[in-house]
Amino acid sequence: MTGFGRGETSLDGMLMMAEVRTVNSKYADVSVRLPRQLSYLEPAAVQIAKAAVGRGKISVTISWQADDGGESEVQRSVSPDVELARAYHEAATLVSGVLGLDAELSLDALMRMPDVMAVRENLIKPETADELLKQALGQALTDLEAMRIAEGDALAADFQERLGALEATGLAVEERAPERVTEAHEKLLARIDELVDKAAVDPQRIAMEVAVLADRLDITEECVRFRSHLAQFRSLMEGDEAPGRKLNFLLQEIGREVNTMGSKANDPAMSHFVVQMKEDLEKLREQVQNVE
Repeated sequence: MTGFGRGETSLDGMLMMAEVRTVNSKYADVSVRLPRQLSYLEPAAVQIAKAAVGRGKISVTISWQADDGGESEVQRSVSPDVELARAYHEAATLVSGVLGLDAELSLDALMRMPDVMAVRENLIKPETADELLKQALGQALTDLEAMRIAEGDALAADFQERLGALEATGLAVEERAPERVTEAHEKLLARIDELVDKAAVDPQRIAMEVAVLADRLDITEECVRFRSHLAQFRSLMEGDEAPGRKLNFLLQEIGREVNTMGSKANDPAMSHFVVQMKEDLEKLREQVQNVE
């Protein structure tokens, strides 16, 4: 299920911000973007995200800065690389001698040589960073969950509407089924009357053919399973566990029953009902991919 959440918290003079984005996916796939200095927090961030979101592509972005409201633990220091500076000076002296140039490498020029002056950051304590991550990412996931719940309520309403439509069409199919068998029986007798003398036909043979025809057209089992799957779908929607994968499986099973009804239809009215049910099922399949 898609969503976005943001959280931030401060501790010991540091401010950490966390953003979480989710998009649809069959599995839980977490990617984390962290400042290089805090890369060691990635496993913890992945664990926190997976504990909160069971399915989906989850993108976590963490950033941090000194909080002006407190004494920051981040300190920057400038360290000269004396050996590298000496090497630059010796190289400049060598070139000056070889080329016969009367030039001195000034201190200003030397300080601007690559990597002579290194700026280093003394990072916050690991335990402080861990706590900041838990709080900031926790807030972002809570924010994300609120957004996902709102979307879930909208999806649930849409699901109920689609299920109601499927149920109504399924009932129409069940009501039509006996009429279709009776009509097929009457057509069979009329065809026999056209081809042969009815008095010369064995009644038992006709009864047997009618029984075979009725069995071939019977969709009672499919209708029973169809209703059962719809009831299970509703039950999963009302449960506490993440139902996404099970709902997707149930839709596949419902689709099988509808396909079987269609293969046994041999009737324009029932074929129309089957097409209508397939349309509603396809819309449900698209939406179920948004459910965790």
